[in-house]
This record gives sequence, C-alpha cells and structure tokens, in this order.
Amino acid sequence: MFSKPPGLNTNPGQFHNYEKNTTSFYGISLCHFPLCANRNRNYYTQLNTGYKVAVVKLPCLYFRYHGNINRQHTHFTGTTAASITLPDAANCTGRIYAIKNASTTIPLPVLTIVTTSSQTIDAGATWVLNDSKEMITVVSDGSNWKITGSGPVKTRTNYVLVQSAADFPVPVGGIITLDAATIYEINGTIILTNKIDMNNAALKGENASYDKLVYMPASGELFTGANGGSIKLLSLAAPSTGSRLFNIDAAGTVKTLIMQNCYIAGTDNIGLIKELAEQYP
Repeated sequence: MFSKPPGLNTNPGQFHNYEKNTTSFYGISLCHFPLCANRNRNYYTQLNTGYKVAVVKLPCLYFRYHGNINRQHTHFTGTTAASITLPDAANCTGRIYAIKNASTTIPLPVLTIVTTSSQTIDAGATWVLNDSKEMITVVSDGSNWKITGSGPVKTRTNYVLVQSAADFPVPVGGIITLDAATIYEINGTIILTNKIDMNNAALKGENASYDKLVYMPASGELFTGANGGSIKLLSLAAPSTGSRLFNIDAAGTVKTLIMQNCYIAGTDNIGLIKELAEQYP
C-alpha cells in the first residue's frame, strides 16, 4: 500500500538516483514527515524527476490532530540557481512546507519558489531565497500559500540601537568616542553625563519630537573634539547653565558636519564649531 501525498516538484534532472531511506539527492535534500495516527506505520511517496520515478520510504511521526495536516522540509544544497514548485494548494489544505537555501556555494545560487495554477505566496507570484541559510515556512489555506515564518532575521551591520547611554561605547576620560562609519539610532530620550566625539559616525532618530540627546552637566559640551559626522532627526539639548551643545575645532583639517531636521531646545549655549576646511559632498 502506497500513500502518495502531493510533493514538491523541481526542474527535471535535479535529483540523483537514490534508494529507500535516503534523503539526499542532487541539488535538493527532501525529508517528508507526514502526520498520521499510527506511529508504527511507514509511508511511501513517489517523486517524479522528469526522467524516472524514485520510490522512497518515509518515517511517520505520531501526532494527535484534526484534519489533513502534514509538514515537509526541503533543504536546497545545489551549486547553481534553481526553482522549486509548490503543489496545488487546493489539494493539500493545512500542509506546511519549510524550505531553506542551505547551499554553501559562493556566490550563493538563488532558489526561487513558484506556485501552481497562478496561486500566490502571500499575494506574490514567487518567493526568492537569496541569502545564506535563509528559509521560509508556508501553509496552504486551500486556495493559496501563506507565509507563517521566515529567517534568519536580517540585521544591519555597522548599526547600534541606542535606548540608554549604556548602548554607546564606554567613555574614556569623560568622552564617548563613536565608532567611525557606524549608525547610532537614538530611540527615546537619552540622558548623558559624558561628552560625545562623533568621529565621523552618524546619529539619527525616527522622530525629532521624541528622540533626544540631553547633556545634563553644568559645564562642558554635548559634542566635542575635532571630528565631524552626521546628525539627523534628533532633538539636542544642554539645559544646564554653563553647558553648551558644541565645542568642535577641526583646526583646519578637512571635516564634514551634516545636520538635518533637528530641534535645538532648552539650551543655554549652542557653542562653537570652527575651522572645518572647505570640502563639498
């Protein structure tokens, strides 16, 4: 007796010949885990490669469930770009596919996920996995495919989210020296007791009304040193008498200081910015 749940289709020739109980074949490794009520029962499936039919014995997992639900995993390990076609969503309501681009080839080959009968993946005709170890999980709703998960989460490099003064580099001698070519995103009001050397880094907020840098001491300045940088969408304040916002002296060297859409409020003294040698972006 063979149970043949609908499987993923790939381009002809994507598979090696393989025998029972094996899960690795050319370009793609495929492991099916149909859910059934009897954990001692084995399932079989047939994969039509376009050139021959291979019959594979598949393990059965034991779950209590209602309805036609199963989960299938696919790892792409090919060396060239490939596509993989999801089955007809109308024939496998509740079925879940987890698909991963696990190729180690450099540059990474793109894996494109396509659908059957003009069905969609979260309203899109296709989905592309073009980052190392990128994966997606989709489920059939009986008409189309819905994304239920993806990963790994993509994050920016050279980026720091600042939600307190402790998220800045450790101050030395009362000065926080930012890492060059790094973006520091200010989230909320950051109270500072140390000065900042921008060191050609970027400081930015999302809303200048709510994202603020506030320098509290009664002497000194918020921004100090001989370096420029970029400040965008922030409120800047040095409210204590005797303090100021800037004391930047580039001493005639070529430096760039860019300020965009910033508020200066509640400040006793804006301070000094001088001797930035002429240079235009």
